[in-house]
Amino acid sequence: SAPPSGILGIPLASVIDADECGIWLEKSNRSMGKAFSGVRVREPGPYGHAEKWTLIMAIDCSGRRWIRFAKCAGTTIEIFEQFVTGIVNSLPSPANGGPVRTFLWDNLSAHLNAAVFNAVTFPGHQTVARPPYRPEWGPIEFIFNQLEQELQHRIHWIKDENDFHREVMSILTNLSGFDATFVHCGYL
Repeated sequence: SAPPSGILGIPLASVIDADECGIWLEKSNRSMGKAFSGVRVREPGPYGHAEKWTLIMAIDCSGRRWIRFAKCAGTTIEIFEQFVTGIVNSLPSPANGGPVRTFLWDNLSAHLNAAVFNAVTFPGHQTVARPPYRPEWGPIEFIFNQLEQELQHRIHWIKDENDFHREVMSILTNLSGFDATFVHCGYL
């Protein structure tokens, strides 16, 4: 079920949904048997170790997106606060006649921190935390799913970190239909 828009009372155009996801890039020792598609495997061998990349992304229904993609173990309060501050600084201030924007995210402790809350509310915007265990109420979750599906199609083109970064950024910059994900989630 979708959240009743009457309870939220948030105009669709004012919502910015932000969240993060982890993507693991598996490394391999090609001399030990792992090979890319179309390359002959000479002998069996074990897979290597995985490196985690963290994608922090925010979207609005107009298709505007903010992206931070880096090789790191996860999201800290400081990283998320810097990300949110960058978004807030890119928006017109409500004090100068700009619209009040509503930042929507889940209940990760980095999202609910006082520094993040202050970064959003001091300029005049507001925050709303989605209820726990309701990812279907977050439009950004559908964007992450589209990223995952597209990465599966491009996996054979990725041979190193540079290819990986380029493909992820290409996918994220070419996605569309953000307004449909907000409507699907009930933010009318």
